[in-house]
Amino acid sequence: MSSTQLERARAAWEDAELWEQAAVDALDGDTSGQRAKVLQQHKLKLCASSVVASNELLLRIQEDGDRLLRDELQQIRGTNTLSSFYATLKSMSEYHQRHPGIPVQHGPDLSALERLEVPFSGEEVFGKYLDLHRLHEMFCNLPRRSVEGGRQVVEYGAYAESFYDLSRIEARDKSTKQYRRYVRELDAYLTEFFSRVQPLMDTARLDAELAAKFEEKWAAGTVRGWPGGA
Repeated sequence: MSSTQLERARAAWEDAELWEQAAVDALDGDTSGQRAKVLQQHKLKLCASSVVASNELLLRIQEDGDRLLRDELQQIRGTNTLSSFYATLKSMSEYHQRHPGIPVQHGPDLSALERLEVPFSGEEVFGKYLDLHRLHEMFCNLPRRSVEGGRQVVEYGAYAESFYDLSRIEARDKSTKQYRRYVRELDAYLTEFFSRVQPLMDTARLDAELAAKFEEKWAAGTVRGWPGGA
């Protein structure tokens, strides 16, 4: 049995309001501890995306591109009101007689908020620290023409304090496929880690801003660690 457009609109409106209330409840919840703080951010993201989805559905129904809402409203106006009502009631009764065991659900499944889990490694402590061990190993195995022996092994602590400063690697050591793979892996990990810790941040906008600044410096020849850079 398909829902009417009016019923779909009413349900979308109700869902949006329930998700908004769930966001308020999440903001009022206990956030003592790192795990609770991160989970709150993910709950708020789920609530916000669900509100947007409900409002987008409501907007599509109201725009009535397929004219279904217009036809439905015409059927319940004037002399057709009672006949349309009883026809719909009969259709609903027949449907539930054929499918008596179907559970009736009112509103969205808010239990998804309680089932939320965000994966972190033991070293990350629910987003409090970075886990750079795999990247540290990759860094130590990078071929270095500028270093005697072709490798530069550094302690994990020293790497963790300076991994973000790629200018420390000489330009002639950046032409290898191992270096390019290392940089891609580093970028992927930091981006994914950031999305887990700060899910409400618009990472696409942030990436675009940083990329624009980099391109500007690259065009000017002022990228540190490359010829002409500071």
